[in-house]
Amino acid sequence: MKFGLFVLLTQILSASAAVVTVTVTAFQLNGVKCFCIQDGSVQCTGAVLPSPTPSPFDKCVKDHDGKSEFQLNGVKCFCIQDGSVQCTGAVLPSPTPSPPTPFEKCVKDHDGKSTFKINGVMCGCIVDGSVQCTGAVPPSPTPSPFDKCVKDHDGKSEFQLNGVKCFCIQDGSVQCTGVPLPTPSPFDKCVKDHDGKSEFQLNGVKCFCIQDGSVQCTGAVPPTPSPFDKCVQDHDGKSTFKINGVMCGCIVDGSVQCTGAIKPQ
Repeated sequence: MKFGLFVLLTQILSASAAVVTVTVTAFQLNGVKCFCIQDGSVQCTGAVLPSPTPSPFDKCVKDHDGKSEFQLNGVKCFCIQDGSVQCTGAVLPSPTPSPPTPFEKCVKDHDGKSTFKINGVMCGCIVDGSVQCTGAVPPSPTPSPFDKCVKDHDGKSEFQLNGVKCFCIQDGSVQCTGVPLPTPSPFDKCVKDHDGKSEFQLNGVKCFCIQDGSVQCTGAVPPTPSPFDKCVQDHDGKSTFKINGVMCGCIVDGSVQCTGAIKPQ
């Protein structure tokens, strides 16, 4: 009997010693503290662990898109350990732009497009800056007989031949009234010579036709504009402008210079 009690007591003490020596491994799942137990399962505390308070430096970095160095109004700044921001005080120099590559220049010369059409044919810029097209440029459509007649008479469907009123008809031929038009009076001729207006401006001065066909102006006609001024006037008052997408400008002698080749129509 005593021997049996001794064996039972020894087993209980051995089991107790095994429980005491269990090693617990702790970790987090979704912010909750968990640990493995003896049977291999996982037990969690059930409460979400509080997020650690970020240091002032970490908060400064977070407030500036995760960067410890950044720019404010073009000035180089950085976070320091107490969370405040220090700046160099000098405005950073703007980087010098690199010249465009031949390909980029080609794209710019074609309104910012790398592919485009020339006379209905698909074309594109290639690496060396030249233009390649998918096929031969198709010929311009043949104008109708009526359109050709209009084109042959300065774009007008009605006109005069030897003082007789004439006009183009659909088959491209010309029909005339057969009766010579009356000779216009000097006044009417003056009006016609000034785009059908009896009052107009010459070099910024108000002028008008009088009955004898001559022109009277309200004041002295200013001197003829310089070649440069005339070039600006001919381009809607602008000294720089675009022709077929290419930047151009007036120069002192009145001629026009462009930055690149003008695209064909």
